[in-house]
Amino acid sequence: MRTGFAIVGIALALSGCDQLFGSGNNNNKGSTDAGADAGPVDGGPDMAHYTGGDIPLGATVHRLLAGESANVPSGALAAYAVTWSNGSFLLQWTGPGGQPGTRFTGSVWTRGTFTAAVPGCGGGCAFGPTDYFSQATPVPSGGQRIDFDTAASANVLGLAFSVDTEPVYFELLVAGQPATQVTYYPDTDFGGQTNMPMEMPFGLTTQ
Repeated sequence: MRTGFAIVGIALALSGCDQLFGSGNNNNKGSTDAGADAGPVDGGPDMAHYTGGDIPLGATVHRLLAGESANVPSGALAAYAVTWSNGSFLLQWTGPGGQPGTRFTGSVWTRGTFTAAVPGCGGGCAFGPTDYFSQATPVPSGGQRIDFDTAASANVLGLAFSVDTEPVYFELLVAGQPATQVTYYPDTDFGGQTNMPMEMPFGLTTQ
C-alpha cells in the first residue's frame, strides 16, 4: 500500500518529496516515532500568524483508511491531503506557487494530546523562512490544538503528527477561505477511494 500525496496523471519530482506522490514504498513517511515535538517554526517576531479557536466538537467525522494515498486530481491548483501511516497522520498541501499573499493556514485538534508533531515529511517538505508551526496549545473544551501558517508553494509542505485520542479535527484554509473542495483523504467507507469532506471544519478517525 502507498501512503501520502498522489496527483493523478502528473509525474512530479520534488526534491526530498518524491515518494509522497505515490512513487514507490512510503512506509517511513509520516512516522513521528523518531522525533518529539520540534517546537515552533517561526517566520519572525514581526509576523502575525494564523491562530485557531476551540475544538469543533460538532463537526462531522469521517473514516480515513490507514495506509492508503490521497489521490489529488490532475490540474489541481491548490490541494490538501490527509493520510495515515505507521501510527502517524500526515497533513500535506501544495500550490499555487508564485502568487503573492496567498497562504495556507489552519488548525488541527485532538481531544487528547499530541504525542508527537513535526513540521516536514520525514526529511522532505521543509518549511520556508516565513512559514509557521505552533506548539500544541490547550483549548477551553479540553484537548490541544496546533496551528500552521505557510506561504503558497509549488512544492509540497506538510506536518507529521500523532495523537493519543481520535478523531482528529481539521480547519484548513487557502487564502483565508475554507478548503472544502480541495481537501482529499482515502475514505474507509468508499473502499479507500479518495474523497472530500465537503464541510469545514471536519474530523477524521482511523477507527
